[in-house]
Amino acid sequence: MTVESTLLEQAYVVEEGAYGETLVDPSATDGFRHQELDLDKKNNREPSPEKRGTPDRSQSLPRRPDSNWDLSTAFWEPSGTLGTQSYLSKFLKNGMGTRTIVNLATTVNAAPAPTTTSATLISAGTLAVGDTIVFTVAAGARREITSVKTVAGLAITFDALSVAPDVPGAAVSGVNYKLASLHPGSLRVFKFHTAGAFKEAVNGAIVNRIQLTFDGSREVGIAVSGPSKDKFRTGFNPPAGFTTVGTPASGLVGNLFVDGTAFLVISAEITMENNSELRNRELGSSVASGIIHHTDFRNVTVSVQFYLEDVNLIAKAETFTKAVLRLLVGNANGLMVGCVLPSVEFEIPSIPTTGGPKIVTIEGVAYDPGLGNAAMFLGEH
Repeated sequence: MTVESTLLEQAYVVEEGAYGETLVDPSATDGFRHQELDLDKKNNREPSPEKRGTPDRSQSLPRRPDSNWDLSTAFWEPSGTLGTQSYLSKFLKNGMGTRTIVNLATTVNAAPAPTTTSATLISAGTLAVGDTIVFTVAAGARREITSVKTVAGLAITFDALSVAPDVPGAAVSGVNYKLASLHPGSLRVFKFHTAGAFKEAVNGAIVNRIQLTFDGSREVGIAVSGPSKDKFRTGFNPPAGFTTVGTPASGLVGNLFVDGTAFLVISAEITMENNSELRNRELGSSVASGIIHHTDFRNVTVSVQFYLEDVNLIAKAETFTKAVLRLLVGNANGLMVGCVLPSVEFEIPSIPTTGGPKIVTIEGVAYDPGLGNAAMFLGEH
């Protein structure tokens, strides 16, 4: 008798051509790395309330089933090559709404002289408003990420850096993810246990929630989840191979800036919830037939944990002052991931009463600064 190992799993994700289409076997290059992935379905049948001569239940009543999926633990690992998307890119594109591959590696022009909010590039490629870009600053001492606010030929403006970009200094933009009002489509997610002995899949899946965890002592964590149309255990097979390319981006190399000022953090957790759902209520249907986009306002929130020595965020909370947050992990082309929140308002935090170093957790809400779909930008550079 053989018991299957719970650790042996391979997972794949495929973009659907049409919502909830019939399952098609994934390819080796559709693979993604994960730690915890759950594909779920509930029949939701209920015991009948009909009265009988004895107190036993005699039958169940059919109710509308539902299906969900949850990639609760994974690493957001860049591909290692500038302009090449990560193996989690399909999830990020579906949840954010838009993916642009800029693949720009250029330098900053000496004239006119760059400032903390503007620069003229040697080349701008397809760089557009809302794309994130990483500059080398402080005579090569570090990299900083920011988001582009305007593009006029080779001249761009952006959310303020701590200092002006180096001249000549590197300016790179790889794969960018920007919010949109609509999901770009749906996904099929597969999980094969022990190289295919037991298999599961969901179709018609959308990303309703993305959570990123930037931690000072480990790799960048990511969790994505949402509803799906249906779940299956047959009708598909694993591919012959499993191909992913990526290198973990460690929080040991990175930075967070608040309005252009460095802020030391223990961790920062960013959560985006689309508040979308599937069409799964109509008479005569037992599975979802499509996507309902944004049944409520989208929510983007941030939680920052830090030692009580810098009160910059606390002061902003007390005065209702919104702040620009810029997070970057990594320092080499193709090996960086980052996030820009252009307008965050914080709530006054509770201060721990325990002894020893005081660790404060402050919560904030990210707002659109006025551009539309601009509360959050992600980039793989």
